[in-house]
Amino acid sequence: MGRQNMRCHFVPQSYLKRFKNEETNHLYTLDVTQKNSAKVTVKSPKDIAQIFNWYISPELEQKYGMESDGIENDYQALFEKDLPNALSNLENDSLSALDKETIARFVSFTLHRVPVSREYFQNAPKAKINSSLDQNEIEGVEKLFQILQMHISTNISGLTLFPYLMESEWILIKNKDDLEFLTSDNPIIMRGHSKTIPNFVEKLKDLGIPEPELKARETGYCVTVSPNSVLYINTAAPLSQDHLGISSGFWDNARAAQYNDIVTRQSLSTIVSNNKDILDAYELRVRSGDITNSEFIDDPWKDEYKKS
Repeated sequence: MGRQNMRCHFVPQSYLKRFKNEETNHLYTLDVTQKNSAKVTVKSPKDIAQIFNWYISPELEQKYGMESDGIENDYQALFEKDLPNALSNLENDSLSALDKETIARFVSFTLHRVPVSREYFQNAPKAKINSSLDQNEIEGVEKLFQILQMHISTNISGLTLFPYLMESEWILIKNKDDLEFLTSDNPIIMRGHSKTIPNFVEKLKDLGIPEPELKARETGYCVTVSPNSVLYINTAAPLSQDHLGISSGFWDNARAAQYNDIVTRQSLSTIVSNNKDILDAYELRVRSGDITNSEFIDDPWKDEYKKS
C-alpha cells in the first residue's frame, strides 16, 4: 500500500544536496515570489520542490486498495541513486555513457516535469463522467485521470527531447573568479542560441530535419551542476550520441552574476545556494522589486522563450 501524504519531488533531492554548505551543512533558500516578506531560510532538500500527494491518491488506495505511489517511485529511481555520481563524474572529466544518459534524462524530464506537469496538475480538464457514482467517487476518478495525464505528458515531452540532448555538444563552464552558481526549483535553464549562429534552424529545415528535432534544437539548455560549474548543452552543434568528450568554458564574476539572475528569473519560486551572503543580496533585490521570477516558463516549447 502506498504512503499517505507522500512528498512527490519534481526536483531530485540528490541534486539539491549538492548545494549544501560544506561547513554548516545548510541549504540556503529564498522565495523570490514573496516581495515584501522575502527572507533567506535554511531548508532540507525534502522540503524543496515537492508537492504532497502529487501523483498519489490516498482516497483511491483506501477505497479500492490500489497502489498509487508507483509513478513517484519510478521517477525517484531514475535520478535519486545515479544522478549524483553522474554529475560528479562530469565535473571530474570521467563521464561514462551511462552517466551521459542519466544527465540527459534528468535535463529532459525535469525541464517538462517542473512547469508543464505542475500546470497539468492544476488545470487538467476534468473527466466527463456520466454515471450513478456519488460525488466522492467522481472526484476520485477525476484525480486518477489527472495523475495518468500528468505522467503520460511528462514522459512524452521528456522522451522527445532526450535523444537530441545526447546528440549535442556538452560544455562544462566554470567560474575563473569566486562567485558561486545558484540553482532553483526549476533548475533547467533555457536560452536561445547566440546570434553568431545565423539561420541555424532554417538550415536544418533545408536538410529535412523533422519538426520535433527542430523544436529541440532551437534552444540551448543549462543546468547548474554544483556551486562551481554549469553544464551548457549546445543543441546547435550536433554530435554523435556516443561522443563523451566535454568542452570547457570559463566565466568571470560578471558573467556568473548574469547567469544567477537568469536562474532567479526562471525559477518556479525558490532559488537555492550554498552561500548565504549571495542570497542575502538577492533578498534585498527581491524586496526592492528589482528581480522576481518574471521569466518562469509555463510551456518550454513556446517560441517566445527561444530568445538569446
